[in-house]
Amino acid sequence: MARLPSVLITSILAVVIGALPAKADSNDEIRGKVNRNVVGIMAGSLGGSDLTLAADMGLALSDGYELRVVPMVGLGSVKDMEDLLFLRGIDMAIVQQDVVDFMAANNIFAGIKSSVRLIAPLNVDQFHVLASRRFQSIYDLAGQQVNYGPPDGGTFMTSSVVFEALGIDVEVTNYPHQVALDKLRKGEIAAMMRASGKPVSVIEEVQSGEPFHLLPVPAQPLAGIYSPTTLTAADYPHLIDAQRNVNTVAVANALVSYNWERGHPRAEALRRFSYALVNKYSDFLEGGYHESWAEIDLAADVPGLPRHWSIDEALAAYTQ
Repeated sequence: MARLPSVLITSILAVVIGALPAKADSNDEIRGKVNRNVVGIMAGSLGGSDLTLAADMGLALSDGYELRVVPMVGLGSVKDMEDLLFLRGIDMAIVQQDVVDFMAANNIFAGIKSSVRLIAPLNVDQFHVLASRRFQSIYDLAGQQVNYGPPDGGTFMTSSVVFEALGIDVEVTNYPHQVALDKLRKGEIAAMMRASGKPVSVIEEVQSGEPFHLLPVPAQPLAGIYSPTTLTAADYPHLIDAQRNVNTVAVANALVSYNWERGHPRAEALRRFSYALVNKYSDFLEGGYHESWAEIDLAADVPGLPRHWSIDEALAAYTQ
């Protein structure tokens, strides 16, 4: 292995050592600094756009000991909401906007609507139905084995709502999405679902010539639940011909926080995060971050989900 020049090694050490606290600080003092202004964000699963957005915020908004944003790999909207409510170190989660109403309607975690607050609406997740070419319509999947993904995930929740609303009775499997693609290739399932921002990495793995395609999802029976959207050849050149689009539906995501009250130690870290998000938002538009930042309006409302006081303050201060 080639050895690094001594000058380069010296420069690297200078940067690293300069970022560390002085030796005079005790371990307890260092621990206090490291933990004082930390916020944790639980976000989806590997390969999903929500985790990418969380990672973007960790890179753009962290500021030494003044603010540290820690993205964490979650298990889907329902489980991530449970983590937000009960897991130590979690202050925020990126979840589908319908998860709060879904959990409240099904009596999952009493008082959930008073326990969480909106920080910002984010991108939208497109609902993908990747199926064998033997099936020409989503209705053809009736009676077939189709994969909704893990039961705690947002894809499972959205799939349940979509198929119930369309009146399609299927045999549900709960494989992780990567495993589901392997099962689909082996002919062991008829289709797999994925609700995530396009393009979805697991679906991008499908190559030209494989016997699969993306099925349209009718928007009209789902009006009032999800919004209509399209998938194009630009999104999936191996699956969609340039001459056509695939119509489907989309569900919006939101960054939600635990409802920390003023004066709580973790509320101060959340306040710092909210101000940083508003004041540094333009950084996300300069390149190097997920393309969906350009579509996000931090001031937009989410029906039934009040804002946390920290983001209200940050937005008000920014517009003065």
